[in-house]
Amino acid sequence: GESAKVLPEMLASMGMDMPADFVKCNWTPRHEALRACVELGKTVGEALAHLDHLEKQGLAFHREEVISRCVGWKRDAVVADEFDLGLRKKLNLGHTIGHAIEKLSDYTISHGNAVSAGTAIITKSASRRGLCPADDCSRVLSLLSAFGLPTVTDYDGDALYLSALSDKKRNGSTLDLIVPERISSCAIVPTPIQELRSIIEAGL
Repeated sequence: GESAKVLPEMLASMGMDMPADFVKCNWTPRHEALRACVELGKTVGEALAHLDHLEKQGLAFHREEVISRCVGWKRDAVVADEFDLGLRKKLNLGHTIGHAIEKLSDYTISHGNAVSAGTAIITKSASRRGLCPADDCSRVLSLLSAFGLPTVTDYDGDALYLSALSDKKRNGSTLDLIVPERISSCAIVPTPIQELRSIIEAGL
């Protein structure tokens, strides 16, 4: 949650500007840069507002514009909600399940890939439970796939549930899940821990 505040300073210390120089870096393969985008700006949370652009442009999307918008949105959320009590929680889209996947893989699955799969799973779950339109769910999955990001996991519901019990966002017997409602809109849903398994399984 702090990257929006520290990233510009980090890049400045390296003699780089944000974001143009960032997206021109050649020290990481393209697919790793795409994974980074998922975490950096929660692209599938914020940039879905620009879904038409991403769908049309594919891998030729305007990186400077999209990353700048994502970082700006994340910065604004952190500033507006310093203590993570409301809006800022939405930055955790895909993270409850994503963190579970990372942990189960002994961190051999990258954070960006895990969050991508987590985002896909919670979106599918929301759609199957009537909380998110099926068409919007399909567009999210198609976008992730188009960018070479995972939308499934090999871990089953029990394993994911048990791993997710240690999520840092858990508050006793409840956990705030970020649930997609439609393109560019998510709800913060306080969820009883005992319901988490069935929610995860609905997205597998």
